[in-house]
Amino acid sequence: MQKRRFLRCAAALWLGAAALSITGLAQAQDKVTLLSNWYAQAEHGGFYQAVAKGIYKKYGMDVTIKMGGPQVNNMQILVAGQADFSMGYDFTVMKGRRARPAAGDGGHFLP
Repeated sequence: MQKRRFLRCAAALWLGAAALSITGLAQAQDKVTLLSNWYAQAEHGGFYQAVAKGIYKKYGMDVTIKMGGPQVNNMQILVAGQADFSMGYDFTVMKGRRARPAAGDGGHFLP
């Protein structure tokens, strides 16, 4: 009698844990927009590859990459909130910090 009760409790706990783990997988991804500093090129390949391979999704991010270019004002788009991250040069980032204090300086590619 006690053995059956124990097995029922164990089964209920196991099913509950399984249900919780499944709901954990269904959590919404953080939507992030990355604005490149130019048209798609080899230097940006790592970002595009991470989207294609699902690496960002693995870490809970739904990343959209928007291309920059000669007619695109990255700081204006970043300050307007139309992008979360922007590639650029230090002087443009420093200008952007005045308009949007949350703007920061990230890592740099080295030749």
